[in-house]
Amino acid sequence: MIIKHILSMRILFGIIAVLVLFLAWGQWNSANKYGSEGIKAVGVIKEITKERVRDRDDYTTGYKYIAEISFVDNKGEEIDVKKDLTVVNDKPTKNIGDDVELMYLDNNSQEVIFDSFFGRWGGFLISIVLGLAFLFAAIGGGKFNFNNKIKSN
Repeated sequence: MIIKHILSMRILFGIIAVLVLFLAWGQWNSANKYGSEGIKAVGVIKEITKERVRDRDDYTTGYKYIAEISFVDNKGEEIDVKKDLTVVNDKPTKNIGDDVELMYLDNNSQEVIFDSFFGRWGGFLISIVLGLAFLFAAIGGGKFNFNNKIKSN
């Protein structure tokens, strides 16, 4: 019974690991694409709004801050985009009027990322750590025997 349970948990963790590592691969490709084809721009925060984050039962689980950022693309057009801001101690790390460094792709100037290490690689790093943790649980999960008792003489 316990062996079947451990085996089914290992299979479940293995499936989750594959899915999360597949997500990491997509994040890797995206980060590389921005690195090779991304166009840098400096935008200005025009507005910051605070929105409630709700779960599926409509309970408030927290708040997030969304910045409306304006920048001029390489074609001379003014583009307005909305991006979530990093929050520290329930306050956004940027203010209205602050300059922010962005990257966008030439074929879609509405899809922007913050031009920073975590803005580019954060999704990949989080995905790879989670994927490897689930992979370790799938591979090593059945190797531990907690019922071993030390024999005394």
